[in-house]
Amino acid sequence: MRYIIPLISLLLFVSCGSYFYAESYKIHCSEIDFVHKVDSLKSVHPEYKWTIHAPDGTLVDSDGPSTPFSPIGDEELLHYDFEFYIPCENKLFQCHIVPYDSLNSNNEFTLRFASVSDTNYSEGYRLNSGELTREEDVRYKHLFEKLILDKLNVHWEKERR
Repeated sequence: MRYIIPLISLLLFVSCGSYFYAESYKIHCSEIDFVHKVDSLKSVHPEYKWTIHAPDGTLVDSDGPSTPFSPIGDEELLHYDFEFYIPCENKLFQCHIVPYDSLNSNNEFTLRFASVSDTNYSEGYRLNSGELTREEDVRYKHLFEKLILDKLNVHWEKERR
């Protein structure tokens, strides 16, 4: 009986999909091309780069593949995580490609703009979740589109909710 509530919670989480609250964008290029475009954008605009401390203490690029559900036994679902530092807001914008497959040759995928946080990760807010005001949600989405997506030289469109 004590396992029923955690099991129901897990089923609800899985059934809603990863990042169900995120703002979703249909990107019209391959996943690997998009990763290269983000790398190029961050080379031209190093102010958007963000580094994190690796387990060994070294600083590494915050972008890269991950398996965030491996602690609960799902090591198959690979994500590609992006973090963009937005200097005018002093905030980090977190985005994900879920699932990520560098060998996928499709010229279309979904990018999820999931959350905004401060640079210490002490305050994070999920988009479209009620954690931000409607005005903040709209402002952050507009900034992401203008400062990041429009500069990547890819065709993109918002997915309908």
